[in-house]
Formats: sequence, structure tokens, C-alpha cells
Amino acid sequence: MLKVTLGALFQASLPLGNGKKKKQPILMDLADSKVPVGTAYKINKFLEKAKPELENFDGRRKELLKKYVKKNKDGKLPEDVKDFEYEDGGKELIDKEFEELKKIEIDLDCDSLKISELSNVNLSSNDIDLIKWLLKNDL
Repeated sequence: MLKVTLGALFQASLPLGNGKKKKQPILMDLADSKVPVGTAYKINKFLEKAKPELENFDGRRKELLKKYVKKNKDGKLPEDVKDFEYEDGGKELIDKEFEELKKIEIDLDCDSLKISELSNVNLSSNDIDLIKWLLKNDL
């Protein structure tokens, strides 16, 4: 059983960097990595368990946006965060509720990954920091 906060799982699912230097999320890097079949199976199982949790989290995040962000003239949320206008006190409320959501701990029915199983994967120290909850030090 793997214990993780929704916030940590969400962070690992976000693209890294910005602009032209943007790269895919670390979880997708793991999914695309060439590793032994047993490790690939563990990564796949982890992603299968994480996907519904991330979808649920994203649904809750969107509910917060609908609740606290002003809609455009078409009745939809603006595409870009930079264009968000909040209802009175909405920014503070959304920040507070989102932080509470990110702190929720969940249990995923899968195994952690041993660091030695990822010896062929190139990870930066920032990448490892994002998924340290997924890793087991066996070195």
C-alpha cells in the first residue's frame, strides 16, 4: 500500500517548466521509460491506481473554479488562469479549499518503486523530489 497526499500526486502529474522549456510530467516520463518488464508492470499498476484519484482531484478543482471564478460572457470559465476574475473573497476561499484538498492522504493499492529498478531512467534531483513518496531506497 502506497500512501500519498493528493497534492503530491497532483504535482507529479503536472508538466514541468514553462514556455519552450516545458517538459512532460514526471509520471509520464516514468511511463515512457525503458525499464525491465517487472518494473514497467509496477509503474503501469501505479498509474492505473493513480488515474482515478487524479481525475477525482481535477473534478474537485474544477468545482472550486466554477464556484469562485467569474464566467466570461459565454458563461464559461476563462481558458487562461491569467484571465481569472474572482467573486468577492473568491481568491482567498479557493486558495484555502484547494490547500485542504491537497492535504488529503490517500492509499494506493500498489508497490513503491525501488531506486535500483530505475537505474536506466534519467531523473534530475527535482524529478526525484516530486516522486520521493513513490520511491523506496534500496541502495
